[in-house]
Amino acid sequence: MTKVLYIIGSPNPAEYSSSRQVADFMIEELRRTQPDTVVTIRDLYQDPPFVLNADYLAALRKLQQQQELAPAEAAAFAEVIKEVDQFLAHDHYLIATPLWNFGVPPMLKAYIDNIVVPGKTFRYTATGPIGLMRDSGRKLVIVQASGGDFNEGPALTLNHGSRYLEDILKFIGIDQIDTIAITGTALPPFDGSKVQAAKAQGLRILQEIWPAELNVTVPAGGLGSSSPQVLEVVSTVTLN
Repeated sequence: MTKVLYIIGSPNPAEYSSSRQVADFMIEELRRTQPDTVVTIRDLYQDPPFVLNADYLAALRKLQQQQELAPAEAAAFAEVIKEVDQFLAHDHYLIATPLWNFGVPPMLKAYIDNIVVPGKTFRYTATGPIGLMRDSGRKLVIVQASGGDFNEGPALTLNHGSRYLEDILKFIGIDQIDTIAITGTALPPFDGSKVQAAKAQGLRILQEIWPAELNVTVPAGGLGSSSPQVLEVVSTVTLN
């Protein structure tokens, strides 16, 4: 049984979100072709993630020094551990996100802050930080939609969305990352062809990147229309 975490980074419903339309299509294909695949949906605007604050940072400092946490500090720390533990409980990941002002939406950034945690997904060493998810076989697909084209040429340097996600997720050790870019959604033509092309790319990724586990096949009818090593100490602490 494969467990897939579908992270929705757009507040828009699917009918107004190109990235969600493509990612939803991929999830439907997984469910159709591999019924025993378990999909968890993490909708970041329906259920916003914890935003790191002073209480969380104080908890990290105190845990490093093996000091007792104040109730607010323990609660903040527990929020982060709950999020990162859910993330680690899955085999593969799918992220749907728009490119907003050259970056990721704020709730997606907050979510990333909850899963990039020292001692849980990376740790510091004498020779530099290492990702603790390396060699785990986990795979991730990013579906990003943008009004213009920020995926090639001089504009590529302005893409701090999917490029940021690729960098930070590789940092924690996820080496197999594929990105589907739906570009020019604010430009004609507005006939759905850009989303359809992205769906075809998503289907190819499911076939070529996840075939042994997910056994995806093309539908007979085609695509259709449609800081310090804090948590090495923390990991022994139980929070209810």
